[in-house]
Amino acid sequence: AFMAKEHGVGDQIRVIHSDGFSHADITQSGPYDLIIANMLAQNLLAMARDIKKSTAPEGYVLISGIFSWQLVEITHAFTH
Repeated sequence: AFMAKEHGVGDQIRVIHSDGFSHADITQSGPYDLIIANMLAQNLLAMARDIKKSTAPEGYVLISGIFSWQLVEITHAFTH
């Protein structure tokens, strides 16, 4: 959020820190155009359904924090 303000787009970005998708601000404000998920593969797999449900039809999910050998399993979880 700090860098967004520094670059003049702070009013266009809202950062919500939550343990999963149960936070009221998250459930009441979605679906989202962009979800950034930087976490271990096991957590991504556990949250894949909630992430997909919370992403707008033409939205994007940016995933990081995985190894190349995990790519097939993660891709499958997010495309099926």
